[in-house]
Amino acid sequence: MTKYDSWISGIKDELSFWNKWFKYKGKLDNNENDFSWEYEERIKPVSERKFEYDYLIPNNANVLDVGSGCIPLYGTKSDKLKELICSDALAIGYNIILQYYGITDRSIKFAMTEYLNSKFSAGQFDLVICKNTLDHQFNPLNSILNMLYVCKPNGKVKLIHNINEAENENYKGFHQWNICVKQDGIHIWNKTTDYNISDYLINSNLADVIIDKSKTNYQLEFTLINKGAKVNSLIHIPDERDILIEALISDKVKQETISILNSN
Repeated sequence: MTKYDSWISGIKDELSFWNKWFKYKGKLDNNENDFSWEYEERIKPVSERKFEYDYLIPNNANVLDVGSGCIPLYGTKSDKLKELICSDALAIGYNIILQYYGITDRSIKFAMTEYLNSKFSAGQFDLVICKNTLDHQFNPLNSILNMLYVCKPNGKVKLIHNINEAENENYKGFHQWNICVKQDGIHIWNKTTDYNISDYLINSNLADVIIDKSKTNYQLEFTLINKGAKVNSLIHIPDERDILIEALISDKVKQETISILNSN
């Protein structure tokens, strides 16, 4: 099994979740998981919904939301925000779902977090948001380096994640990594690998690491302050094989989405 197989096996489940979320207006699994309150908020026009991270950005800011999902919770209502780009590896499927359900005021840009450097320019964004997606990556360390690459010097990378999600989800589908705080810093780990992110970023002089909020056994929020170091030599540059894998993933996402919607 390659590093991609488990992730690819989760594509159908993720797309099916969003189809059900729209179809039943946030009520899933016979109402056992009721997201109806969230549904009503998310389908509002993005221009009417507040951008909740104003406190992290300067005036006229460019912001990237990586792994945004089909329909992010926050909008673009802000006096400081110039542009908000939402990106996701499942963008092709998400855009089809949005159109199917008549959501026309937004779209998702295709970008795999490991390869942001092939989609965006160095230092393009004042803020990069990563919410409940780092645990989904093939290579979370390279994903973090890519986020720093597209972030301006002294810009911020905001990460919000459920603690140890892979363990909680039994390493099913997209959930391949855990994130938590240990005595020596923030760790991203699974059954075979353990990255001390705090130690690596600080000792490499890449970023300051600030833990914003930790809810025991639930959620961890932390912010990286980009120190402007050159990360080009540290990140993986997509090669022909990577580009082929991107194309194959996009095609599978499209076909799965069409199949799911045709079954409605």
